[in-house]
Amino acid sequence: MEYQNPAADEKKSEKGAALITVLLMSTMLLAVGGVLIISSTTTATTAIDSTAEMQAYYAAESGLQAATTALRGNTTARPPLDPATTKINFAKAVDAATSNLASDTSGSARLSAWLPYSYANGASDWRVPLTPADPTAYNPQADIAYSVSIARLPGDTTTVPIRLLIRSRGYGPKGAIKQLEAVVMDPAFDFRVPASVLLRGATNNLLANFVLGPSNAKTLTGHDNAPTGTIVSVFGVTKEEDQILVDSAISSDGTVASPKTQLLTASDLPWWLNSPADTVSLLDELQSMAEDRSRYFAATTTDVGTATNPKFTFINGNASIGPNADGAGLLVVKGTLTLNGNFNFFGLILVLGNGNVQRTGGGSGLVKGAMVVANVTSGQPFLAPTYDSTGGGNLSVIYDSDWVRKALDSGGPRIVNVREF
Repeated sequence: MEYQNPAADEKKSEKGAALITVLLMSTMLLAVGGVLIISSTTTATTAIDSTAEMQAYYAAESGLQAATTALRGNTTARPPLDPATTKINFAKAVDAATSNLASDTSGSARLSAWLPYSYANGASDWRVPLTPADPTAYNPQADIAYSVSIARLPGDTTTVPIRLLIRSRGYGPKGAIKQLEAVVMDPAFDFRVPASVLLRGATNNLLANFVLGPSNAKTLTGHDNAPTGTIVSVFGVTKEEDQILVDSAISSDGTVASPKTQLLTASDLPWWLNSPADTVSLLDELQSMAEDRSRYFAATTTDVGTATNPKFTFINGNASIGPNADGAGLLVVKGTLTLNGNFNFFGLILVLGNGNVQRTGGGSGLVKGAMVVANVTSGQPFLAPTYDSTGGGNLSVIYDSDWVRKALDSGGPRIVNVREF
């Protein structure tokens, strides 16, 4: 009889199970390895795409900065335009006929007369390459570029827009695109001079404090010193009682040219003088603009520009010009403005806050441009403004539209908000 070992038979039967176990383990290891490979590949691809998108975002930011720089007048016009005579402004920027080169037939305002577009894929797809160093070698699949468009804000029908909408599209490698838009505020803030000296009256029963110096050596006129032929009143007021007061004070003064006074209506005023809240809002905007440009001062300063270098200056307190000093540009004073002795100021003076202008000292003082005086505090109605030009000398105010424009230009456009869309 043949003897059979039961243990040996059992081991023989396990050979198939071991093979299956090995195959299953190998399959699992292969699956895990495959997942790791796919994960690594996906991570690398995601990292590459993320980098491309980030580059596109930075390109869009560059477009916003380039457009803003051009709107500030710091970019010269491109040939065949004459850089010496072709100057940008908001009205030109928003009109495709003046915003673009004649060769740009897109019909969309995109500042091609100022920005260095060099890549064109048809009329609608123009780009400003940022890489490579040679713009003519730009590769849309590998390099970085931007394009911009300029438009009015909805509802803005002014001849010269107050704010513009800039849209910038950034292009990164591998077809990545990011889009940003920003609203840019014109420092002109919708100011069209209605009078050489505008006195915003109180919205209660208080009368303006108005005293005109007796000197016959002064000149007060609303006849534009620039060759435009424009004539405005010398004093503009917003209350009938204030007009009666001013008319009485200057009735026998031969130094005040006609038209001497004008009662201004709401439509004559810039938007920022229609309510105290609007005036405070403008002051906040101007203060922020001044802080951005290191032109904010807590108290008076002698650094208020010159005729050859007009500056934007914001003084959050009392200020004094003179004696024996000059200034030029846009001067904003929230406290009392004292005009002292011999001095000249060329541009626009906004005394918004205390609304108090005082003339002191001897000699001759001259403001060539325009002046606005309003007594306003946050949460309060307009109070009575003060204009006292008695002093010991004289104070001449001569309307000059060229100097008003130079003053407004000295601030430069400011971006007030940015968003991705």
